[in-house]
Amino acid sequence: MLFDRKRWLHDPLYAIKVTWVTSIVVATLSVAIYVAARTWPDVWGKFAPGLLDVGIIVGLGYGVYRRSRVCAVLLLGFWLYSKLYQMYYLHTRLGAEAILIGYIFFMGARATFRIHTLGRASDADRYKPPTAAT
Repeated sequence: MLFDRKRWLHDPLYAIKVTWVTSIVVATLSVAIYVAARTWPDVWGKFAPGLLDVGIIVGLGYGVYRRSRVCAVLLLGFWLYSKLYQMYYLHTRLGAEAILIGYIFFMGARATFRIHTLGRASDADRYKPPTAAT
């Protein structure tokens, strides 16, 4: 389950994994929209993301994969900036998917800070999955 609340909040490695996988999915969808915008410019031209945006998301997602706190915060900031830019200049509304992805990026940034703290903490603070029912 993607949003197992206990695991999502207490297992930083899981949150980091979900964050970098989400960044790859966002980059893949951005490339698909870019190709569609180049193919049908009269329909998709207004919403065409640049390939620079895709490169930034992939690069920062790789940084999150490597557990970089700076990359996680920059990924969240870039996502927020791009959504505010779209709202202001393209006059689009913020969708539920943008809020969900923003939440995932926030939890990934939180997890990168938490994993550096847990590296110095005792083993009692780490997440232990429940035992399997037999």
